[in-house]
Amino acid sequence: MDQTLVNSKALERFSQLSLNEMKAFARFSTSPYHSSNKRLAKMVGYLTYLSRRGKLSSVTKKKLFSEVFGKEALFQEGRINLLLTQMVSLMEEFLVFESFKNDDFQYQKRKLKIFEERQWDSAFFKLADNLKQDLDQQHETQWNLLEKFHLNWQIFYHHGTDKYQKDLEVFKSSQQYITLFFLWQSMTFAVEAKNRSKVLGEEHDLGYLNDFMEYFREEIDRSPVLSFYRKLLELFETDSIFLLKELINEVRYILPALDKELQQNCLVTLLNMAARKYRNGFNYFKKALYELYREGVGRKLFLENGRINDIIFTNIVSIASANHAYNWVNRFMREHNSFLGAKVKVNAMGLSRGYYYFHRAVELKRRSDWMKVLDHLNTTQFSGINYRTRARSLLIRAYYEYYLDIEENLSFVLDQITAFEQQLRRKKSVLGQRAVAFQNFCRETGKLANMKFKKKNLQQIVEYRESLKNMVPLFSKEWLIEKAGEIVEKSHRPL
Repeated sequence: MDQTLVNSKALERFSQLSLNEMKAFARFSTSPYHSSNKRLAKMVGYLTYLSRRGKLSSVTKKKLFSEVFGKEALFQEGRINLLLTQMVSLMEEFLVFESFKNDDFQYQKRKLKIFEERQWDSAFFKLADNLKQDLDQQHETQWNLLEKFHLNWQIFYHHGTDKYQKDLEVFKSSQQYITLFFLWQSMTFAVEAKNRSKVLGEEHDLGYLNDFMEYFREEIDRSPVLSFYRKLLELFETDSIFLLKELINEVRYILPALDKELQQNCLVTLLNMAARKYRNGFNYFKKALYELYREGVGRKLFLENGRINDIIFTNIVSIASANHAYNWVNRFMREHNSFLGAKVKVNAMGLSRGYYYFHRAVELKRRSDWMKVLDHLNTTQFSGINYRTRARSLLIRAYYEYYLDIEENLSFVLDQITAFEQQLRRKKSVLGQRAVAFQNFCRETGKLANMKFKKKNLQQIVEYRESLKNMVPLFSKEWLIEKAGEIVEKSHRPL
């Protein structure tokens, strides 16, 4: 049987190129300076042709061999495999070449190094001055500070520099750049450490950094990004709604003036922090997450080389649906599904529709909506263990929400949870730490299911709900906290 190349590393990497990149790669492959293999160039051209017509995922080795070697040639799998391997190597060379061509600063830096090595002194100092001016005109970033430091150092150690006149000036400016770089790195690390503290199992001590930030308060106030990060660190400690709204407004009105990479870094960092807060039961962060995702979608900050990450895609749909923004979700899925990679598109769209149906059913509480959720999740064929487990956990939540109105359905829901636990045990070596998060989800969902129909002490349920916030790793933590809260609210015994 002639297999498609859908799982081929070469085809997977080729499909990640944008259409413009594919066209440029096809031209690159025909250049005798880079490759003299005409069959390789022919294969790249044919794959580009298929991609333009949306047929890339259906190509087979035999069909590819026939197009490259001729219809009369006897099929030899080894020859087409060798060409595919050569294509991967040529593609890597192409991407490096394109990165230099598209990044003028790095290209000029390389020229500066050549001028220095060949002792073309006048050309070196002229280009160095131009690079310094370019850096001074750019937004201040970690990269910018480090490049300034390296450039100053390179000028200082050049044999043509007057050390007696230049040394103090260069040392002072280099010290300033490297100190600010360290400050930037420290604040970035602190925010990441705070975001991951529950996963890491320990809180990050900010004592030294607080002193450092106070000493450089003026420098931080001058930088929109460092000021943003300082407020983020404060939000970790205070959970202030006012500060949260202030940061969202900065994402909307201040950060757009920065370059795309800086906007992405700030937005993703705030999203991660808001997601952590939401998972720990701070429900007002749910709306903030939707507003931030919507802002990022509107400014195309989640698109990289014409692609959107499938995890980000499903998260956007899940959060927007949880906020009942169904019209916006439908438009997002319709307009952005083409940006998903061919390999993950079916899975991502299947799970996204599952989230959409689930949240609609939770809100509307109609039997027809619940039937749509259950039918979709039970009939959609998800591939890959990660998507199958995420879909199965959503199905467990749907069983809990729909069937546990009456106690007679309790055993059915518990049986479904047990079946999922057995599946997780079989796949534990593949899932790793995620298996523990899903197993904890199953155990706690089972506890909540039993709590709904057993006589309970209200104080114990309240304490149990609080204990969920500190449990790691735990999948769908925010949902479990919400269900525990519902049991508390329905209890007739006052605290």
